[in-house]
Amino acid sequence: MDHSMVGIGEVLYVCLPSQLQHRILHPVSLRELKGQLVTAMAEDPKLQIEEKKGLLLFYNPHRDFMQRPTRVETLERTEETLKFEARLVGDPISAESRECYRVSTAARSMTASFGKEPACPVLDVSQTGFSVIAAGECEIGELFCASLNYEGKEFKGDVSVQSVRKIDDSRVRYGLQACDQGNPNKATTSVLEWMTNRLQREQLRRMSKNC
Repeated sequence: MDHSMVGIGEVLYVCLPSQLQHRILHPVSLRELKGQLVTAMAEDPKLQIEEKKGLLLFYNPHRDFMQRPTRVETLERTEETLKFEARLVGDPISAESRECYRVSTAARSMTASFGKEPACPVLDVSQTGFSVIAAGECEIGELFCASLNYEGKEFKGDVSVQSVRKIDDSRVRYGLQACDQGNPNKATTSVLEWMTNRLQREQLRRMSKNC
C-alpha cells in the first residue's frame, strides 16, 4: 500500500480478529502512511483495538478490494477519539478470495510447522500461501518461520497469519501467507507456485485413471 493507491484522509476499513469469521468492517480515516507504518483515526472511539495485537486492514485501490494483515504498534484513546499506528506485514491480497486458486492436499497427508505448532496438517496450498489445522492461539498479522514438508523435502520461509477460524475447542484453521523476501531456499511464492502446479498435475492424473 502506498500513496499512489491510497490517499491521506481516505476511508479504510479494519476487522478485529474476533470478528473475522463474520467480516465486520469498521471505517477508519488514513492520517499518515510512512514506509510500513499506517496511522489512522477510527470513527468509533470504543472500537476494541489493542496494542501488539493483529488487525486486518481493508482498502480499495483502483476499485480492487484488498486486505492486508497489520500489527498495532501504538494506541491513543480518549472519550471521543481513537488514533492508532499499525505496521503492515506480508503482502496485500484480494479480499474476495485468496489471490489465486487453491489445491487441496487432503490426499497427500502434508504437514507444516510454524511457531510452536509442530507437524500441523496442511489443508490446501496456493501460489501465495497455505492453510493448516493447529491447536495453539495465533493472532492475525503475527510473523513466523514456517517449515513445509513435501515429498521428503523441507521448505522453510517466513509467513504471516492471514486468517483465523476456530473449528472447535481444540482446533483452529489458519491461513498463512508467504512473506519472505525472495530467498530461493525458502518457501517463497516461486516454490509455492511450483508445488501448486505439481499437486494439480497429480490430481489430474488420479482423476484420469478413475475415468
